[in-house]
Amino acid sequence: MVFDAVGYGEADDLAIEIKVTHEVDSRKRDIVVNNGIRMIEIDLSEFLSCEFTREEIKHAVINSAPRYLIQEIQPAIQITEDKDMINKAYIAGFKLASGYSRKNNCNFESNKIFILQPVENRSSANYQVAACGGYEILELNIVDSPALIEKISSFSFPLEARLTVETAFQKTKCVPVVTDVNLI
Repeated sequence: MVFDAVGYGEADDLAIEIKVTHEVDSRKRDIVVNNGIRMIEIDLSEFLSCEFTREEIKHAVINSAPRYLIQEIQPAIQITEDKDMINKAYIAGFKLASGYSRKNNCNFESNKIFILQPVENRSSANYQVAACGGYEILELNIVDSPALIEKISSFSFPLEARLTVETAFQKTKCVPVVTDVNLI
């Protein structure tokens, strides 16, 4: 999961979403709440026109735009319990890969699990959904644990399972990471 910004504090971090054409969707809201992530949404929907200066927009972001707390601040014990939240999912498969990127001149790893989720029937100010159905694939990061890899390698896909999802910072972004998979 990628946030628009992350504020780093001495005691805690805060995920920040900027609302322009649509608010935080239910999938992202559920992940934030289930994983104890502190997040606010700053509403800049009134700034869609080009009539505002950079300084006016900056002032709105910092001072005057409406803000909505997505995840209430909770005691540390409650946050730990939320991070261990187990979620039911339809898993289509997984892939663990590594290599060298010539473009970035560095080694890389790509550890993903692919989840089927119902297509959201959600319109926005920019487009209208006339009809939809079926599933889309959500890619989540998965930990590179030999025990977990051995476990999921023995599965036949697709399957229904319970995922244990925790939150981790990767390249300055707060993302959900699958740490365990158990058949239902």
